[in-house]
Amino acid sequence: MLRVLKHMVICDELTTDYFAVHASLWIESLVAKQHCYALGVLGEMLIDFKLSSFQTIFMGLAQQDYIEPGMLKISEIESWSFDSNADKRIDDFGTFDIMTVQYWASFLGDDKWNAMFNPFAALIDEPYVADKTPGRNDPCFCGSGNKYKKCCLN
Repeated sequence: MLRVLKHMVICDELTTDYFAVHASLWIESLVAKQHCYALGVLGEMLIDFKLSSFQTIFMGLAQQDYIEPGMLKISEIESWSFDSNADKRIDDFGTFDIMTVQYWASFLGDDKWNAMFNPFAALIDEPYVADKTPGRNDPCFCGSGNKYKKCCLN
């Protein structure tokens, strides 16, 4: 996840709206996998994007030691009080369960959905494998048992 976020930051594809929609899913995933460092990085990004609606969630995570202490301190989370339109928008939408998100994903189609969450998929192609051409003294590929130079060259 951090690699994808880094790529999106470098390419200027990361927006406040994108974070407001996806941050709650990332938080759930990182808590389940106990990625303390990644939660700290995500918290710092949410502070940078001024999304204060996640402040209470991160306060609870910090008190339960889910966040790496060196990454994000409780004092930083307590001073995290901003007001932005992105916060209001996420409050209007509320939270969604996994079934709702899967239902929405079915309308996009697998290709668009996978491209949205894995921007590197387009960069990775299957390697090209050249056909093996038989040498002069190799057996012929037709199955006759003769050497290739005697069978299929002529």
